[in-house]
Amino acid sequence: RFGLISPLTDHFCGTCNRLRLTADGRLRTCLFSDRVYRLKGLLRHPRLGPEAVHKVILLASARKPLGHDILLARAKGSGVCGTPMSAIGG
Repeated sequence: RFGLISPLTDHFCGTCNRLRLTADGRLRTCLFSDRVYRLKGLLRHPRLGPEAVHKVILLASARKPLGHDILLARAKGSGVCGTPMSAIGG
């Protein structure tokens, strides 16, 4: 399923259940976090198949930050993401 995320003027973190795949093959679990999972190498590896990608996606989903933790860090003035939204695609 494919979905669009509303602009940042509407806080959606508390109910976010999305993962983002960037154009360079990185999986992001949160727009406000710099943590990425590199899928492109797995997809191109001759000995690894879809099962390896599936395992990484499951791991990323399990480690997805809770929305309220990100918002609390942001409210305290902590920089949570050093990557500009234009580079993420968000």
